[in-house]
Amino acid sequence: MESVCANMIRRIIIKSKFVLVLLIMMIAFNSCAPGQYGGNHPELYTVAISSILDTLGFFVGQSQSSVRVLDEDDFGRILFRYNEGSIWVGKVIMQKSDGDYVYFYQHYNFLLASREDNWEFSDEDIEALKEANSWNQEISDTREFARIRIVTRNGEGPVPSTILAEAFNSIFPERDWMHGRFPFLRTDLYGRAVYFATEVNDMNGVAVLFQPDNSIAGKLEITDRLNYQTELRLFMEEHGWGTPFSSE
Repeated sequence: MESVCANMIRRIIIKSKFVLVLLIMMIAFNSCAPGQYGGNHPELYTVAISSILDTLGFFVGQSQSSVRVLDEDDFGRILFRYNEGSIWVGKVIMQKSDGDYVYFYQHYNFLLASREDNWEFSDEDIEALKEANSWNQEISDTREFARIRIVTRNGEGPVPSTILAEAFNSIFPERDWMHGRFPFLRTDLYGRAVYFATEVNDMNGVAVLFQPDNSIAGKLEITDRLNYQTELRLFMEEHGWGTPFSSE
């Protein structure tokens, strides 16, 4: 009888260990799932992927992007470094976070540098970035900021994949949907959305602005992946970004 009981206890322990190991593996997998950000700064991650074109939200072949805090001003603004590949690194400023949403200036809240720049930024450029983002000034009005819900994954956005595929094939007719990327940037308050179509390993691409009805409002060829902020701002403004939408 004792032997039977001992064997039963041993089997229970073995099963318990197996369940525990399986549970640990599931937790680890979910926290590091491909495309999922599992680091300590989802608010900064959200700002980066909503600001910089061609952000997948993860290192290809790895679990998550690199986010590193560099500086903070007296009013809670944060300057941080963001990287997810070998084409560029970014320095980005977040104005504030309330735990559910992040707030940032559109277009001029980041700088990009490439291998040719040794991934570095000049002190003058960093000071200009801080000045453009009201560094060390009191935050009194959030209406001038973009407001984005905090996420841990760069989602597909509101435009259906079938429409994205058609748009991609119209831009790159010699290639197919599987040979490129079409990452989502952000939407405005009325449902317009900006995406960035690019072929794999290409330094350039095309910003595409979709209307709330999923029609294409316009396309902008990006020829300098490190300096396009003003081009993109003017393009978005030209196609009604941030204004009420009318399909007529």
